[in-house]
Amino acid sequence: MKKTTLIILTFLLIAITAYADEGKVENFNYVRVSSDGTGYTGGSEGQWDEGGIREIGNVLYDATESNDSRRYKALYTGKSLPLSGTNVYVGMVFSSTIEDGKAWTKYSGNPVLSVASEDPYFVFNNGSYYMYYEDKVDDPFRDTNLATSNDGVIWTESGANPILEPVNDTWESQDVSSPVVWIEDNAWYMLYEGRETDGQQGSMGLATSIDGIVWNKYIGNPVMLPGEPGSWDDVGVIPDDIIKRNNMYYMFYHGLDSVFDTSDGGMAYSTDLINWTKWEENPISGSPADCMVFTSHNTNKDYILNIHLYEFIKSKITCKGVSLRKVTIK
Repeated sequence: MKKTTLIILTFLLIAITAYADEGKVENFNYVRVSSDGTGYTGGSEGQWDEGGIREIGNVLYDATESNDSRRYKALYTGKSLPLSGTNVYVGMVFSSTIEDGKAWTKYSGNPVLSVASEDPYFVFNNGSYYMYYEDKVDDPFRDTNLATSNDGVIWTESGANPILEPVNDTWESQDVSSPVVWIEDNAWYMLYEGRETDGQQGSMGLATSIDGIVWNKYIGNPVMLPGEPGSWDDVGVIPDDIIKRNNMYYMFYHGLDSVFDTSDGGMAYSTDLINWTKWEENPISGSPADCMVFTSHNTNKDYILNIHLYEFIKSKITCKGVSLRKVTIK
């Protein structure tokens, strides 16, 4: 008999202020207030994502979109049943406004990729969408792939896949995953997680590209390491999303903890995408922590969309909804 659960989400409004001066973040404060609402959840019985929401991706705003209800586009990973590492797919949600987190509508043609895939991140450049995702066809998975689209809805897998692969006998010999992509001055940057076979289980690397297809890994990788033993991120650091304010890059990531076996959210900042400083008062959010950061074009304010509610299904933790947090970075 299938377990039926009523999911009620609480949306958390967090005002965050950060002051950057000479490459240092002097203050990064946040105050939480609450507002109620309903976001998107895993599907009902018989739907492709009835196992819940596994990973959320990021949000893009498309000012050229003729359908106002689709101005904001977001990706997420849905779990199909029975639960397995290869039974996950990428879906899309739309919204005309994201300030209260209530107005998300799932795309009727979900999933947007027919192949097993997870942890998507997409960008828009010169009239095309580029989606980067973990290849989940094989178990265990190893690679990061690319799909492209003209409308952000119909996607085609790249013939260049995989566009990022692990390297034997290195810090990333097991797999490469969790891509986060930034485009600036015609240069492409990717932050990603790399894991080592029988070694470290979550350091962060940087790769660069001139076209979003062929990527070159930074020779000084990894650019971020897990924390000291006993710290909140001592097992792994995994990129979630990135924004830039006042010549400072703010990366939101989640860290894995060996003591409590949890995943909390943190922030790190950098002026060059290579040298990262973890905020000294991390973590900024509790478990679960996977999040996306984006700007409202209605209010010109920044928001964090954060996985919020989990339940246990067949001894596996599955997310059933998302919450909204707002940040203000000055």
